Amino acid sequence: MAMLLLNAAVLAAATASMDDVIDAVAAFGAPPECPLGCMNWTAALNASEQAASFADPSHLPALGAGCAIPGRALHSLTQPVAPVMTPMEEAAFYGPICPCRTSSAADAAVEFHTCVAPLFFPEQINLQLAN
Repeated sequence: MAMLLLNAAVLAAATASMDDVIDAVAAFGAPPECPLGCMNWTAALNASEQAASFADPSHLPALGAGCAIPGRALHSLTQPVAPVMTPMEEAAFYGPICPCRTSSAADAAVEFHTCVAPLFFPEQINLQLAN
């Protein structure tokens, strides 16, 4: 019984979170759904949205309008009972994202779309060794 309680206490205390992915996806470009290009993250999200989406929101001013994978946006998808995905989570599920507006109207909603990988730069290389 004591071992069961100890295991339960350890599991309850063990937590993890995903870091923001920024530098590894710096070469990714604006998605085709964003005809005006990516917009600045600090303009797209207010302070509470930044804190809810990024593990370290202090990186956002330097990120500017670049692509990123927000750590907290994906962390919620790893929970035992995944919540309904937000538009940001839906886009980030497939890779780095950026915020954009699809029109130049001031009241246009901010959307999140998956960025495009650079051409001729493989994301993954599989090697097979044989005798």
